[in-house]
Amino acid sequence: WKKYSGIRVLLHKKERQNLDTDPPNLPNNPVSASPWALVKFTGPVNSGDQEIHLQKGMFSGYQLISNPYVSPIEVSLTTRGSGVGNHFWVWNLLQGRAGGYTSIPFQSRYVLAPFEAIIVKATSNANSTILFTENCKTNARESDSLSLVNSIDAHYLELRLESDSIFYDRWILIYSDSAKNNFDKQDAEKISSPEMNLYSFSKEEKQLSIDTRPVNNESEIHLGIQTVETGKFRLRVAKTNLPPVNTLQLHDKFLHKWMVIEKDSCYYFERSKDTASFGDHRFEITSRKPEVENLSTERKLFASISPIPATEKINILYRSAESSLSFIRILDFLGNVQKIIPLGIQKEGKVQVSIRDLSAGVYFIQVISGDQNTICKMIKN
Repeated sequence: WKKYSGIRVLLHKKERQNLDTDPPNLPNNPVSASPWALVKFTGPVNSGDQEIHLQKGMFSGYQLISNPYVSPIEVSLTTRGSGVGNHFWVWNLLQGRAGGYTSIPFQSRYVLAPFEAIIVKATSNANSTILFTENCKTNARESDSLSLVNSIDAHYLELRLESDSIFYDRWILIYSDSAKNNFDKQDAEKISSPEMNLYSFSKEEKQLSIDTRPVNNESEIHLGIQTVETGKFRLRVAKTNLPPVNTLQLHDKFLHKWMVIEKDSCYYFERSKDTASFGDHRFEITSRKPEVENLSTERKLFASISPIPATEKINILYRSAESSLSFIRILDFLGNVQKIIPLGIQKEGKVQVSIRDLSAGVYFIQVISGDQNTICKMIKN
């Protein structure tokens, strides 16, 4: 076992003993499980400063390193060189039903038990060291649940993906005027977990679990959710420290609903078989856009639809500033044209359109009159 390196240990039952169907110590089954040890350690115990050198050329810079002491340590008290990323990753057994990967800022408190390991990333071969000292040792115990992000000297948001009883994943947004929208050492890539994943995107479409960027009320941050499960879930604001002038909200583009971002506020949603109900296009964080308003001097074409949602047919009301060649297009969520309804030369009117042949999901109704057009969202049940 190479010094400072982490290992993965798989546990197997004793050969020929099925503890699921033949539990030990029952009246009709006197068989007992044999005690056994994983590892026998020999040699001196580490003490004093322990410096670990990382290499960017190995495994794209990612390396699994273990706690060098036979003592719990506080990871935030380590000293990192400029060639080390700002975050680390752990395999969290309390995530989902089978465990999952969680990213943690180095400046946030985290207790690492003896014989546990973290994943770190070297961003450069120069000054890429992590120094553990005796001051890192602690008597604190690991939390029974994933601790909230803390000790970040910036505005930030922690969003968690949960069901009624299970924590699946979390995503952290950190405000930083010195950061970039491109991926850099201030961001943490998303390492995929087996069940569900929550992430945002860098400018080059890299999935991020910690997204550090300049943020203002004009920002648009797209969120993705990967899951193989259907059912009801929630996005919960676990912790937040936002500027007083913040107007950003969570936007469900699938149902066109908004949620103000406040601590412990929850947005409940359902992941169905409809592909638009999950994936990379349903949720975003942005300032709320103004609703469609009545005709004004700036807006020469007005349209509205009812009912929302609809099952068999929709009513489309439209009004333009002048008579022009007009028609209606129905587009699916990806922008593919599903129907075209010609209206002739019209200034205003009301038309009823059957949608029985459309699959359930989100659609866009585009009304075009001359060189003007407007779009409304429609939900088909």
